[in-house]
Amino acid sequence: MTSTSGSEGMEKESARDLIGDVPETMLVPLYGRAVETQRADGIGVTICNAALVGLLARHWLRLPADIREGRAIANSGELERVIKPVSRRVMQYMIRVREAEVMVNKDVFEAFEHQRPYILYRAPYTGTLLSADRGEGSERSSQ
Repeated sequence: MTSTSGSEGMEKESARDLIGDVPETMLVPLYGRAVETQRADGIGVTICNAALVGLLARHWLRLPADIREGRAIANSGELERVIKPVSRRVMQYMIRVREAEVMVNKDVFEAFEHQRPYILYRAPYTGTLLSADRGEGSERSSQ
């Protein structure tokens, strides 16, 4: 059994007291780098969040404009059914009459017949499909 002298015991105790005063960044060298990475990640998330909120706000503001306007854009002509693959298992369904393209769900997509005349009625600002009628074969576009 060894005994420590009084001065060695005091040095160990004072060393422990000093460790308590050292900032955490000195104790763990990578801690400072982790904080810098978290700051960069936080800035990136904030920028993406601002962009998403901006897009949603822009769409949200267009909806009341459509309602206030009280009119619809009518596009008539031969309808094309278009399937756009997003990935191996995900598809986007779109119907197109002349320059008017509207994304729809699968059920609506299947309700239309390919290369038949239709009249699409869309909201002027959001482009939302409001209604569709089978056309008489006329090739006109009106507002």
